[in-house]
Amino acid sequence: KMEYDRDIVLTVYMEGTANPVHPYVTQVGLFAEASRLSCTLLPSEQNEIDLELVRSGERQYTIRFHGCGYSYGLAGTLFAKGLKEQCEVVDRYIKAFFDENPNVSIKINFVGQSRGGIGGLYLAK
Repeated sequence: KMEYDRDIVLTVYMEGTANPVHPYVTQVGLFAEASRLSCTLLPSEQNEIDLELVRSGERQYTIRFHGCGYSYGLAGTLFAKGLKEQCEVVDRYIKAFFDENPNVSIKINFVGQSRGGIGGLYLAK
C-alpha cells in the first residue's frame, strides 16, 4: 500500500447533455483541456477504473465525461441515462484511493454544465 503525504485533489468535469468533453465546445471542455497538467482518468467504454493510475502516487487527478446524451444517445438525452453510471465511476475511484490508503484526504472539485451540473448534485448524494 502506498503512503500519501499530501491530499489528493480530484477534479471532475461533466459536460452538458449533448456535448463532447473533447474536442471541447463549451467552457467545461475548455477547463478540462486546461487541466492537462494533472493526471487524467478517462473511463473506458465499460466505465472501468485504472487501478495502476490510482497507485501511481500522483496528487492531482481529473476525470472527464462527455454529456450523457453524447455518450448514451437518445436515452441519455431524454432520460439522463448514463449519469448514474458516470457518478459511479467517480465513486469507484474515490473508494480505490481509500483502499490504497484509508487515511488519505481527498478534495473533490466539480465542474458541470446543464445535465452535467445535475451530475454534481447526484454525486454529492
